[in-house]
Amino acid sequence: MLKNFNINFTDKAKKVISEAEKIARELGRNVVGTEHLLYALSKDTSGIAGMLLYNNNVSPEVLLPAMKKMSGPNGVVKD
Repeated sequence: MLKNFNINFTDKAKKVISEAEKIARELGRNVVGTEHLLYALSKDTSGIAGMLLYNNNVSPEVLLPAMKKMSGPNGVVKD
């Protein structure tokens, strides 16, 4: 995914982006959205963003059902 770009991300950032891409594909999406990035950040509680999310009760277990509920089978966000 990142090999076509000349951007120097940290290893942690690359891991989060890769996880976001993975969950997007698992949900049948062909685009990585902010919800996928949020989900990936919530999985890494060793980082500042993950700790902040965890401390506010935002976890992958909470986000995944919400992500599935808010979008239809074709990835279109429901009203």
